[in-house]
Amino acid sequence: MADSAVPAADKLIVAIDFGTTYSGIAWGSSTRLDRMQTITSWPINSKARRGNTVAMGKAPTQLRYPARGQVEWGYLIEPTAHADEVLRLIKLCLEPKLVPENSEAAGTVASITAVHNVDSLIQDYLSGLIEHLFASVGGDVGPIDGRSVEFILTVPAIWTEKATQRTIKALKRAQKFPHGAPVSVVSEPEAAAIYTLHRATRHGMKVGESFVVVDAGGGTVDLITYTINSLHPTLEVTESAPGSGGMCGSSLLNSRFMQFLDAKLGDEDGYTDDVRKLALDHFERDFSTRSIPHDTFAIPILGVGRNREVGVPVAGRLVLKATELHIIFEPIVLQVIRLVKEQINASGVPIAKIILVGGFGMSTYLRERIQAAFQSDPKQRIEIIQPDDAWTSVVQGALIKKISERSPERLTHISIKSRAARKHYGTEVCAKYKEDKHSSIRGQRWYDGFYGTYRTEPVSEEAPYYKHLCLTRRATLGRPDRIISEIHADDQSLDAPLTRDQNVKVLCVLEADLSQIPEDEIEQKRGHDGHMYYVIDFLVESVYRRYDTLTADRTVYVGRRVTMGEKMSVYTLYCAQGTRATQAFEPVEPFEPVSRFKGLKVPSPFRLGVIRQA
Repeated sequence: MADSAVPAADKLIVAIDFGTTYSGIAWGSSTRLDRMQTITSWPINSKARRGNTVAMGKAPTQLRYPARGQVEWGYLIEPTAHADEVLRLIKLCLEPKLVPENSEAAGTVASITAVHNVDSLIQDYLSGLIEHLFASVGGDVGPIDGRSVEFILTVPAIWTEKATQRTIKALKRAQKFPHGAPVSVVSEPEAAAIYTLHRATRHGMKVGESFVVVDAGGGTVDLITYTINSLHPTLEVTESAPGSGGMCGSSLLNSRFMQFLDAKLGDEDGYTDDVRKLALDHFERDFSTRSIPHDTFAIPILGVGRNREVGVPVAGRLVLKATELHIIFEPIVLQVIRLVKEQINASGVPIAKIILVGGFGMSTYLRERIQAAFQSDPKQRIEIIQPDDAWTSVVQGALIKKISERSPERLTHISIKSRAARKHYGTEVCAKYKEDKHSSIRGQRWYDGFYGTYRTEPVSEEAPYYKHLCLTRRATLGRPDRIISEIHADDQSLDAPLTRDQNVKVLCVLEADLSQIPEDEIEQKRGHDGHMYYVIDFLVESVYRRYDTLTADRTVYVGRRVTMGEKMSVYTLYCAQGTRATQAFEPVEPFEPVSRFKGLKVPSPFRLGVIRQA
């Protein structure tokens, strides 16, 4: 066992794909690439095969709380367990507003949230994954107690920051989660794209080509578009359009199938919840990845008697016509096609390939329908690719991302040169009315508008963006003791809003304490009205990143960027007043003054204020 132990300086990297219907784990070594593995053996709890395992790329995302005994998860839940005892679709409970109304999935989510604490459910499921992970890894690399571990978690592109943070917290509270282990996050389509890019030559990708990744999973269908800038020595891409998506995954397809089944067999003797479950299992296993047959498709419904009028020519066997299957599939498939077309239009570049990944992405029918949708246009000759390992591409891509960041000399580093901003970001300012800019709000000589970064603008993860703002206060009202600046975001509007509306949400609040700045260092100027005003110039620095996680210290530092727990945004406020640090200010790392703001002086580094999450 000594040879198989991982060196002490090494890190165990763990990727978790917490999915709607199935979840996966991949792990690897930050220094040994031969250690990259996807867990394909899962514990099973069957009376006939107790203690055995099942070989699958993922485990079902399901829980059961027996009256006696430990929580059961995944394949540990016996197939014979009563349907009412098994909790499924728990991931959808984190974003219930995304679930289509009147769907079976919406009913499931409502029933779960009415009775259970969703965060506890997710914690219990992730506890099962973590326990199985360490049991599996321990057998391959030796004891890992006390060693350093890093996690990377995949999340849907359309999730809110709140849902992402709830998942991270549930993971950190999971049993056997190593205390203090860092958790980073990557969107599911980005992880799938990284895995695809890692095998770029296999898929015939070339410099200058653009491709769309469609991650069609159990709950969401997430999309993202990249253009390849270079393949060697660094694989560099540019994000051509903001990630998008919708709630039209295979779980919604399953819901439509169950609704169809209930309408057809609801009045038949012998049609029970167990029969429904058996029929759904057969539908998922034997049909979800196939093409629609030209004639009929048989589904077992053991216990239901013969009735030709409802499609049961033989007892225990339902025969569906191809037209009936089209009725079940078509609304969901059309939603996916619409999302693909919208993503392509948003990118504004010619698309060479569409790559289908995820469980639903393995569907032959989905591939055929997408292919047909684009072959009808002679101007769009797009190749549709379904990788052989599409089901586990997301979790493998997440692992590759993390390892390549830690050891770029051992694994080709995939660099995303720039991204498309997911939202409009800005802060409210007062500005003088200008006809060419503000005609939509004519009648206001002054307006409270937004100044910031606009949706779909290319933004870099490396270079910060600066906005020069100014606080003025009438001197007779007393010197200002703080700067409070609200950062707003809007991910709904196509064009950036000029004024606050129902789509504009407060992202966070920057609050700077000015009480320690000496009075003689705060500039005063006379205004056009003859009154004296305090004038305080300041900068707001923003750094755009994917899914930064919460840190324990959310203090705003002058001279240092601080992570805020908000997707795509890290903000720091710099005050121009004050040329020296006093004992009341805590020195931090030095800051390079920004030359583009002529005349703006940045003081010696000191702690200035705090960020409050909205």
